[in-house]
Amino acid sequence: MRKKTSTKLLLTTLAVSIIMSQLPVSAIAARREPPPEAFTVCVGKSEGAAVSITTPRNETLNATCRMFNGKLAAAPETPPEAFEACAGKSEGTPVTITTPENETISAICRMFNGKLAAAPDKGRPGQK
Repeated sequence: MRKKTSTKLLLTTLAVSIIMSQLPVSAIAARREPPPEAFTVCVGKSEGAAVSITTPRNETLNATCRMFNGKLAAAPETPPEAFEACAGKSEGTPVTITTPENETISAICRMFNGKLAAAPDKGRPGQK
């Protein structure tokens, strides 16, 4: 059970980080608004402030306060594995990420804050 939880957490962190950094605010809003806790943790902070988020599974994620529809919300940091998987690669290159539980995830290299990072490739056959 812990293996699936950590894998889902890694995938969620990757997806949210890439989405929040790449899409215009209106596109993010059309997909899904961050949970209330993401806004609460950034109250009184400035854009770019480092914060921590506790997930419903009681796991802690490092995050950064970013603007979302005119309000600050915590966006999880992209895991180092996402950057490592794309080292020396080009944007659009398919890669795999190995989770701490040794599970392999299909991904594709995309730009993230000026650096390539692997984003889960949910369009590929067999992707979980």
